[in-house]
Amino acid sequence: MRRAVFAGCCLLMFSGVASAQTEAGSKLIGASLGGASYGQTKSAESINSGGILLDEDVTTTSYALFVDPNVGWFVRDGLAVGGLVAISTSHFKSEGRGFAAQTSTGTATSIQLGPFARWYLGGSEHGKPFLEVNATYIFAPARQEGTAFESHSHPKGSYGAGLAVGYEEFVNKSVGIGVASGIDYLYAKEETDVSQTFGSVRVTNTVTETTKQWTVPLSIALQIHLP
Repeated sequence: MRRAVFAGCCLLMFSGVASAQTEAGSKLIGASLGGASYGQTKSAESINSGGILLDEDVTTTSYALFVDPNVGWFVRDGLAVGGLVAISTSHFKSEGRGFAAQTSTGTATSIQLGPFARWYLGGSEHGKPFLEVNATYIFAPARQEGTAFESHSHPKGSYGAGLAVGYEEFVNKSVGIGVASGIDYLYAKEETDVSQTFGSVRVTNTVTETTKQWTVPLSIALQIHLP
């Protein structure tokens, strides 16, 4: 009888430790250990060149590396809400169809800020699957340098949204390692000062660009659970 009571107490204590990781009132602090994404962008550009408007369609394929530190609070058991900062560096290749029809390659850096919500679903004391949604706003101007151009962009309203599914393995009651993948959507409108080279001629124009982008991110993250 004593053994049964002792075993029951141990089970309750162990279950309490496991559930404490995602129970209401606890905190979640995390950051990607590494992440990458692949995507293709369709852009419609309107270029003001000496008072003449020129239109061009551009397809851009990009590969990005990113880090996204986040802080959240469990408002109920299994549900954490908070904020994140996403910093990414991407390498891209653009192919234009229109007045210029040029192919260019280059790099770009962006910073995004926004809220997120994460639901932990079922699982055990060893780990739990989760579903996460987020929304972001791009507030930092970007600079791009390519083989045929150099540009400085100024966002005029850029935002994104993401949905991811993942699994977090609990190393102990305070630390977890999570992997996740999903899909991200970005809508951006910006004005860009672009200097392009056509043969031996260097031309600077103002480009108004609207971008719609889908990417598939993959990340590995370290999560800290605090009471």
